[in-house]
Amino acid sequence: MSAANDLSTTTAWSPTKAPALIGALHELAMQTDVAGVIDVVRRRARALLGADGVTFVLREGDRVYYAEEDAIAPLWKGRRFPASACISGWAMLRDELVTIPDVTLDERIPQEAYRPTFVRSLAMMPIRRGAPIGALGAYWARHHEPTPHELMLLESLANASSIAVRNAELLHEARAATKARDEFLGSAAHELRTPLASAMLHVEAADRELRAGKIEAAAARLARVRTAGRRLSDLVDRLLRFAVRQEGRKPLSLEALEMRAVAAEVAERLGPLAEKNGCTLSLRVEGDSRGRWDRDDTDAIIANLVGNAVRYAPGSPIEIHVDGSARDTVTVTVTDDGDGIAPDVRNRIFEPYARGVSAIHEPGFGLGLAIVRDAAEAHGGAVSVDSDCGAGARFRVELPRSARVDD
Repeated sequence: MSAANDLSTTTAWSPTKAPALIGALHELAMQTDVAGVIDVVRRRARALLGADGVTFVLREGDRVYYAEEDAIAPLWKGRRFPASACISGWAMLRDELVTIPDVTLDERIPQEAYRPTFVRSLAMMPIRRGAPIGALGAYWARHHEPTPHELMLLESLANASSIAVRNAELLHEARAATKARDEFLGSAAHELRTPLASAMLHVEAADRELRAGKIEAAAARLARVRTAGRRLSDLVDRLLRFAVRQEGRKPLSLEALEMRAVAAEVAERLGPLAEKNGCTLSLRVEGDSRGRWDRDDTDAIIANLVGNAVRYAPGSPIEIHVDGSARDTVTVTVTDDGDGIAPDVRNRIFEPYARGVSAIHEPGFGLGLAIVRDAAEAHGGAVSVDSDCGAGARFRVELPRSARVDD
């Protein structure tokens, strides 16, 4: 080993480095967002490695983003490059550690990007081995071959960063889910209160009319009470069904069904609601729609898709298309000509509590499409949506003709 390498080893690792590494790992574990993770690495990595510069690089699809750096002179902070055109992308795409003692002699290095910098040597470690989400780079202004100790430190920081980033992502998801749940509970309370309040008002009015001898008027009031009661019962049933699914899915009860018949029953049941909202509801059937499915689930799939279209596309024609022309699957498609769905909403529309529009404008729990996805996947099927703003929506559910029941 050369004198230079002896010096590098001494610089990179000594008993005094252990507390610094432990401190860095502890600080990373305490972070609650990705920005905090990046900041800790920026502040800690360079001193730990004895490097002249460090970078924290994030992967963005087929590009990389140099999110942060700490160096003796500017590097590439804030810049984006094709992953195939820089060494951090090379490390991520191949999930490999890269060490380059002399960047001027390595064909993987884009010389035009490095020529203005101080960098002569580097090491690049992927963050999250197996499926890299980024890379941690260390740079030296002189010819330098990273020692095993330096690479161990770099790997420790990269591994800890991976865990910290994932923890931050999970925390963000949990907070978002909690917020959505709280909004859902508020919406549920409001929707349950509305028919209950309506029923109470009609009961009080009916009582007054009975006392006044207005029998027909009282009977009309009681009919409205029954309507409010049915709505309240439906809301409670939806809540209970979803709660059961959250606790653990009920076993499928498979039976021979014709999807055409299930769709026709739903169309007949929801026809008055569609008409009330100015929608024309039609059913089109192709091929053989027979299969073995859970009756409640197939009904829920079609009813929720139609109900969703009626709610969010008032005044629009709605078509239920049952396609049994494929050998092994039957496909149900519900199409409307409404306002469509924004791209950011499409990405989460099948999640529990997700809503297509603001609760200020439309009532609902945001459970229907989550139930559709759950029921489809329980049968080994899949659900998808094709929509653009202003161009309507097309929900498609594909189910195997014979669902597999897991033991």
